Amino acid sequence: MINTKLNKIKILAFKIRRINEKIESLRYEMEYHTSIYSELPKNINYRNNMIEIFISRIEELEIKKIEIQVELDKILDEFTFLSEISYKILVYRCIENLPWDQIVQKTGYSKPSCFRFYNEIKKYNSS
Repeated sequence: MINTKLNKIKILAFKIRRINEKIESLRYEMEYHTSIYSELPKNINYRNNMIEIFISRIEELEIKKIEIQVELDKILDEFTFLSEISYKILVYRCIENLPWDQIVQKTGYSKPSCFRFYNEIKKYNSS
């Protein structure tokens, strides 16, 4: 059960990262199109539909990201029983997707200690 939740956390965090990348890409494209079309002459009733499409798509992605974040937060709330360091390691490993060497640097603990804190989660699997 705990392993299922940890996998779900990883999947949701990955989806959020992908949405953030898409949003950043759309903002870059929108900025590019804005700079190109801002110099061109326009009709009196001109509306830049391309920019409106970009804004609409970004808003859709932001809403989807919020929905995923709410789901992720609900799952993370179930891990409040963990010690502070175990919870941080959970976040670093499952949400931020950091390798163990970076987790060791961020926490100041040795790699075996980080493993032990991370495995603290698994002992609750049978509870």
